[in-house]
Amino acid sequence: MKKLICLLLCCYAINCLAQNEYYTTDGKNRLMASEIDEIKSGLREKATKALGKTTYVTVTEEEKIIIEDSIIFKVKFDITDAKNQKKEAPILSVGN
Repeated sequence: MKKLICLLLCCYAINCLAQNEYYTTDGKNRLMASEIDEIKSGLREKATKALGKTTYVTVTEEEKIIIEDSIIFKVKFDITDAKNQKKEAPILSVGN
């Protein structure tokens, strides 16, 4: 009986302490890490095509919000080229 109670308590603790991480750009949408990677790739391709040179996209976390069992990171995408990347001056900033 003690083993069963310990097992149930462990399962309950694991479920209570599990937190989901989401990302948002405007506070309304919730995106997973894989979706952020897809958006990042898409922005990189579009910027490279539009500017005619290699561009880099970085994701910057602006704010961290904790709601119940979820951690929500408010992010923005910075698009830079090789020269400006060292100066950290983005060509374009997308999101909020």
